[in-house]
Amino acid sequence: MVPDSFTSCWTKLSWGRTHLAKLEQALSVIESARPYSVVFDDADEAGRRVMKIGPIDTKGIDEVSLRIGDVVHHLRSALDHFAYVVSGGNSLTEEARLQVSFPVWRHAPADFQMSSWESLVRRRMKGASGDLQKALYDLQPYKGGDDEDIWALDFLNNADKHRVLIALAGGFHYWSTRSEDWSREHLVTTLGERWVSRCYGKVRFQVASVPDDFKAFPLETGDVLTTFPVGAYNEARQPDFPVSIVLGEPDILREKETILTLTRLADSVENTLKRLVPLV
Repeated sequence: MVPDSFTSCWTKLSWGRTHLAKLEQALSVIESARPYSVVFDDADEAGRRVMKIGPIDTKGIDEVSLRIGDVVHHLRSALDHFAYVVSGGNSLTEEARLQVSFPVWRHAPADFQMSSWESLVRRRMKGASGDLQKALYDLQPYKGGDDEDIWALDFLNNADKHRVLIALAGGFHYWSTRSEDWSREHLVTTLGERWVSRCYGKVRFQVASVPDDFKAFPLETGDVLTTFPVGAYNEARQPDFPVSIVLGEPDILREKETILTLTRLADSVENTLKRLVPLV
């Protein structure tokens, strides 16, 4: 089988990376547009005002999910095109074509059995040569396996095809305000007159950690950022918190940075193809 037979595999992989680059550009714009807002609520039981996450603009987040779907579809298709060529391509009957796909173990890892896996490989890639078949037997594309990235890619692709959107989550690692956004009286009480006289209006407060009972990921409407005495904060000012939109599924990718993770999945597809193509 000549190398040109696999042109469509590399084309699909390249197109997946092109969509990934477009996703990165769009993600930067959407995160900068601040899809998450902050609102202030009535005093709590202790008589303090509550600063919390307000309504979320889901339009931009939905766009990210759709673009992720474009990426994972083409990456998964690169593997399926490989399976299609190996299995005979256009010479297959319509019924046989429906059986062809790059094999992935979708059952629980605890249910993995070598005999069942080998049967799946033979069923999905009937034309595999002896060396290729052995290499496929040695793959571990299941949750917790050495080729877990292929399993995760398959999971995301199926989620995008059979559900509405791939689940995402928003979160942040810190939030900050200007010192002058707080009343002098409040800061004198909490930090002292000396600090206020030297630093008021010149520094920002950065909260690098959130309370134990606050979920930084995923951000949801109503999540509490902090509480403060009535009148202590200028509520006309929105605190600054850089938001990251991260993957919400599967669990092994939850809260992982979107672009770095998808780049890793693309690299895994490329490395898998480079390992298998010479064995055809």
